[in-house]
Amino acid sequence: MNSKMNSIVNGIDTTTIENKIGSKVENKMGDNIVHNEINKQINSKILSGAILAESILAEIKLKVDQITGKRKPTLAVVLVGDNPASQVYVRNKKNACAKVGIHSAEFLLPESTNESKLLKLIEQLNKDVTVDGILVQLPLPKHLSSNLIIDAIAPSKDVDGFHRYNMGSLALNSPTICP
Repeated sequence: MNSKMNSIVNGIDTTTIENKIGSKVENKMGDNIVHNEINKQINSKILSGAILAESILAEIKLKVDQITGKRKPTLAVVLVGDNPASQVYVRNKKNACAKVGIHSAEFLLPESTNESKLLKLIEQLNKDVTVDGILVQLPLPKHLSSNLIIDAIAPSKDVDGFHRYNMGSLALNSPTICP
């Protein structure tokens, strides 16, 4: 028999598996390692995060483009301080919003911002009917309570889904929003 024929076990080409495990695969009923490896090869898929992200953005853009006679959605992003990683994240969110036609409003506050001022801004954004979602970029500076600030966001506008109401609803498999 040729080597190709020897690499077929129960109708499955085992060449890749043989290369991976370094030996020939034989048809042994008790050889669970081989069967598990074959199952992994059959059931596995390669997921490209970049391709998936672009696909999701394209789908969102289609939905946003279908909004007629109404204003486009608005995401309010609040960044307190100058954490470089947070700045990159906020910039990426702004770019993603632009790609899909969502308006992005940035609120860049100095690190010295106190809780009272931040809570007042969140209250204004909660009441603003032109703001559909609020994202407070974490981590916040150490002198600010993340829990207090996140819980101040209206659950219906909490795009991260970090408000305790949204987290609880998700844990109970009854989410009101999809973070």
